[in-house]
Amino acid sequence: MWRCFEYLYKPIFVFPPCFLPLTQILQSTQNLNYIQSHALNAQCLDSVDLDSHLDSLDSMQNLDSPNKVQHIVIFIGGFMDSIHQCVFKNFLSFRAKGAIKLYSTYDSTQLWVQLLPRIYPLRYSLTIIAHSWGANNIIKAFCAIDSNHIRALITLDPVGRNAIHRPQGIEFWENLYIQDHLKHLNRPNISALIGGARKSIPLADSNTALCAPFHHASIREMLRHSKAFDTLITQK
Repeated sequence: MWRCFEYLYKPIFVFPPCFLPLTQILQSTQNLNYIQSHALNAQCLDSVDLDSHLDSLDSMQNLDSPNKVQHIVIFIGGFMDSIHQCVFKNFLSFRAKGAIKLYSTYDSTQLWVQLLPRIYPLRYSLTIIAHSWGANNIIKAFCAIDSNHIRALITLDPVGRNAIHRPQGIEFWENLYIQDHLKHLNRPNISALIGGARKSIPLADSNTALCAPFHHASIREMLRHSKAFDTLITQK
C-alpha cells in the first residue's frame, strides 16, 4: 500500500477492471506487472503512456450493449489529497452504469491540456469532479484549450487567489463550498483559508453552501448535495 501511496504524488490514472478490463487498457506485460505489483487494490497506472490509454478509450466505443461505455468521470484531488486521499477514496467507491472513471492529482494541468483535446473527438460524455486546488487547476486547463466539450463540471470547495474565467464549452458548472471555514477550525479548513477559499462563484450555474460540521475535506457530503452527481449515479 505504501508503494501505491508514493505514486499519488504524480499524476495518475486509475482504471477499475469492473469498467475497463485491464487486458483492454494495457498493451504490454510490463505495464500489467506494474499494476499488479504496485497498486493491486487500486489498479493505479502512471500516466506516461497516454497513447495506449487513448487507444483503449477509443475501443470502448465499439463495445456492444450493455458493456458500451458512454461516460467518462474524472476525479481530480486537491493539494493534500496525496496525504488525506479524501477525493481518491470517493473515486475508488464510485460506480455508475456505462461509465469509466479516471483520477489525477492536483498538479496535472498540463496533462489535461494535452489529453482533453484528444479525448473530445471520441464523443464521450465527460463529467469532471475537482476539489480545492485541483478545481483551480482544471479551470486553468480548460481556459488553455480552444474548445471544450464538458457535460458537467463539479467543483468542491475550490481555492485559489488568481482571477478565473468561465471556460467555453461547459454545459453545466455546479459549485459546492463550505459556508464558514472559521466555525470548524480543523486542518482541512485551515488549509482552505490559507489557499484562498473561493466560496460562491458567480460564474457557476449553481452554487450550494454547506455549513459546519461539514468541512473542506467533506467530499462525500458535498457529492451527496450535488445535483449533477446525483443525475450521474442514477442514470439508466
